[in-house]
Amino acid sequence: MKLNLFRSMNPEASQDAIIKEGKIRFTVLTSRIIRIEHDKTSFFCDRPSQVFWYRKQPVPKFDCIKLADRIEIITEHLHLYYFKGEEELSPKNLFIELKETGTIWHYGDKDSENLKGTARTLDNADGPIPLENGLMSRNGWSIIDDSSSLIFDENGWIKKRDHEELDIYFFGYGTHFKQCLQDFCKIAGMIPMIPRWALGNWWSRYWEYTQEELMELMNKFEEKQTPLSVCVIDMDWHVVNIEEYIKKRDMKHLETLKFHDGWTGFTWNEDLFPDYKALLKFLHEEKGLRVALNIHPASGIFPHEKQYERVARYMGIDPTTYQPIEFDLTVPRFYEAYFNFIYHPYEQEGIDFWWTDWQQGETSKIEGLDPLWWINHLSFYDSGRNEEKRPFIFSRYGGLGNHRYPIGFSGDTFATWQSLDFLPYFTSTASNIGFTWWSHDLGGHMGGKGFDPELYIRWIQFGLFNPIFRLHSTKNPFNERLPWEFNEEIFQIAKKVMQLRHSFIPYIYTMAWKTWNECLPLIRPMYYEYPLEENAYNFPNQYFFGSELLCAPFTSKIDEDIGQSRQIIWLPEGEWFNFFTGEYHKGNQVIVVHGLLEDIPVFAKAGGIIPLADYSNEKFKWNDTSNPPSLHVIIFPGKDNNFQLYEDDGVSQDYLKGKNVLTEFCLISKKHSLLFRVKKPLLKELFEWIPERRSYTFTFKGINPPDMITIILNGNEISGESEFQEKEQALKINKIILTPFDELEITLTVNSGSMICKKERIMEKCKKLLKYFNLESTTKKLIHDKLPSVIKSNQKLSKFFEILLKGQKAGALPISSTDLQILNNVIPLIQIANIYEELLFESDKKLIKNQLFNVDLTDLTEARNKMWIIILKSIVIKNLLSLKEKQIQALLETVQNGKTLNFLTL
Repeated sequence: MKLNLFRSMNPEASQDAIIKEGKIRFTVLTSRIIRIEHDKTSFFCDRPSQVFWYRKQPVPKFDCIKLADRIEIITEHLHLYYFKGEEELSPKNLFIELKETGTIWHYGDKDSENLKGTARTLDNADGPIPLENGLMSRNGWSIIDDSSSLIFDENGWIKKRDHEELDIYFFGYGTHFKQCLQDFCKIAGMIPMIPRWALGNWWSRYWEYTQEELMELMNKFEEKQTPLSVCVIDMDWHVVNIEEYIKKRDMKHLETLKFHDGWTGFTWNEDLFPDYKALLKFLHEEKGLRVALNIHPASGIFPHEKQYERVARYMGIDPTTYQPIEFDLTVPRFYEAYFNFIYHPYEQEGIDFWWTDWQQGETSKIEGLDPLWWINHLSFYDSGRNEEKRPFIFSRYGGLGNHRYPIGFSGDTFATWQSLDFLPYFTSTASNIGFTWWSHDLGGHMGGKGFDPELYIRWIQFGLFNPIFRLHSTKNPFNERLPWEFNEEIFQIAKKVMQLRHSFIPYIYTMAWKTWNECLPLIRPMYYEYPLEENAYNFPNQYFFGSELLCAPFTSKIDEDIGQSRQIIWLPEGEWFNFFTGEYHKGNQVIVVHGLLEDIPVFAKAGGIIPLADYSNEKFKWNDTSNPPSLHVIIFPGKDNNFQLYEDDGVSQDYLKGKNVLTEFCLISKKHSLLFRVKKPLLKELFEWIPERRSYTFTFKGINPPDMITIILNGNEISGESEFQEKEQALKINKIILTPFDELEITLTVNSGSMICKKERIMEKCKKLLKYFNLESTTKKLIHDKLPSVIKSNQKLSKFFEILLKGQKAGALPISSTDLQILNNVIPLIQIANIYEELLFESDKKLIKNQLFNVDLTDLTEARNKMWIIILKSIVIKNLLSLKEKQIQALLETVQNGKTLNFLTL
């Protein structure tokens, strides 16, 4: 059966958008994107390339001035100059001005301030790796060189270009980053929606499970109330030890054949999975899970495979010759055989998707074609051959244009803090080329200490606020990822994270719709919303998680002295609330957050509306990721906001036809009141996708206790069960039942003061810090008793840092060789020590001077270091009851928030 390769593409731009002059052609695609082609034979390509499929766009308004010596193209945002006469393009004859800023790009300029995109893989990464350039740059412009990109023929097959022309795309967006991405998607293809079930928790491990072991493991997830939506079976699902397999089956005719190393395989290992069809039925019907198989196809199809004879005959090979069949998707007939005879039968038996694990190079028999790019393209569209199924793959990033083929597998990272610390930046920056659906090996794939409970928790907390949540590790018993294999504390924290991930699916799925509909990725760098703020570029490990939340996960170890993790966070202008505690923070400042192992730094914007699935009713299955019968909507005060909850069937391509349900939540926030509305869904005829009766719980966080609560259902006042939670400053209104035809209004009012609770929590946080300090308990009590006076007037803390700063400056002064000859001793250092005389014990003064008089004059740095250790220790002992420097810093940050950061970082 031949497979349909034709894709809906519209590659030829309108003639009204094209300006042609001899060997050069300009196409005005948008007011900020101009395609520039140059060919010595005046041949220009209108076929779709690997990246650009939709050049047929509404023609933007522009003027074209043709003079004897030059051409000028003037759009709303750009002014292009091309001077005729020269054979080749150069910086002198081609340049473009960005009208908004006056910035000028000359042909050949290097993009020195590109904000980067992503990378093919994190295989073997142990911390940061180089990234490819993205679409956005602080220069205000970027270039995509499409000259070496292949093109599609009229049948949808890939081929080399007919001419070697220069083909570049100029993007001149300044700081309009979101619009840049949106326009790129218009001409390169939208970011498709992924199945709803893919947003739940995935279990995956490179491990030789037996059928019984895997079934028992899935039972245990359910028993432990640790939700899953996907079970991935790694490569040991298929025959690996081929020699043993042949001997057991007495395949003597294959004994002389040279076999590969076992990584490639297409035949179920019946020794491990004696009845794999029963396993698939169990996973689907009893556990409600989706199933994937890992596949390394590079070695091709060998005679021992169950599909060999059928594929061989289709390829014109006599199967009795036992000739291995090369894996080569550049051959159309093999492409047909591969998908028809290997993928499709297994999919009919219950395989939902494939994990394509391609690591075998970037060259193929079509010059310039990266096989990974082509595998991703073909696999994606094959998976969506039936409109009842949404196209979906799981593979490494194959290059620009792969935003059309989610989901990305980021590769085999090391299980280290360095790897984890790189991932927030890596994941958010990938949005700069639209590749927003990354899936990481949560916990790290290999290496590290293997069994590090703290690192494990921080990985999965990051995974909670990540595009895809997938636990995975290599075949090593010490690289454990099962949450209950740690102690009870770790298990409970991990279970809560995984439960919360499933609760977040309604919110994340809505953002998946926005990703497709508006090209607004789930994970967004800070500069998407605040491009003119320098801090938006200075805090790479924080990002927006959808439209309502800002995340800055802990990615470093708990400090032994403080007993908590530390994260420095920039809160943009406006008002912000800790998502979990409801604590209020004024924006436009840098704050320091300390947290215990269970804490995650996440902040909701003022007016934030976050709909979660409510699984508090035990009869609801955690593994069911469909539109939930109960919702828990969390609302924050401070600003008006509208949020549309998007729902559809979750699996088909009907979303492309607009078949969905949008439920609108509306918040009107005033000083003394909040008005929250649940409106009727916009498409009344499509209620089959949402429950006929849905239970709602509403939690208003970060508010003062209201004096009046009014609940109006369809114009009539009703009563509601509510409780105010003092710790989170939250009002919870429980279990209001709504049908799709109902409208609800909730009004909260305070008689005086503000609806927003801006209560200071300094004492509470200082006590929490002190509780976990590595200090003797008597000392803790003495400090605890002094906390009120320290908080009231933090001079005891701030004076320490003011003096430290003064001393740092003095101690860092360079001392020349001339100075040494004149002084012939270390008097300058003694003088620095004397600055602190009033703060030091007599014994310490003598100790400092004795050490300094005996120091080797050739190593003043060592002398200064020794002196500082003694001075700091002495100041702390005398003035702050044995607190260590980091502990003082933590308390000071808690008292003064971000105000001390300027000099702390010197």
